[in-house]
Amino acid sequence: MQKKEPRHKNGRIYWQCSKCKKWLSEIDYYGDQRTPNKLKAQCKVCHSQSNKAREILNNALASGKIIKPTNCSQCGKIRKLTAHHPDYSKPIEVLWLCYECHGNK
Repeated sequence: MQKKEPRHKNGRIYWQCSKCKKWLSEIDYYGDQRTPNKLKAQCKVCHSQSNKAREILNNALASGKIIKPTNCSQCGKIRKLTAHHPDYSKPIEVLWLCYECHGNK
């Protein structure tokens, strides 16, 4: 999630991307009416990379190239799992995490 406090420099407001950690202006983010600052947590570049990685992973799952496990790779519990991409440039290399563990990433 984005830092709640922006940085102010030269009369402009900058927010920190939750993925790449760069401080960028509002124009570098997509809007999101559900958040306090009305911006997505990830910048447009990171958001696009995550969507592409998700698409590739979903296609691999649908074709049977990879099989989703039943146990969380962090806590080992049998739960409903979500894919966590540590590196979007490797869309098939994911950590399968339960919602609780994924929320801690």
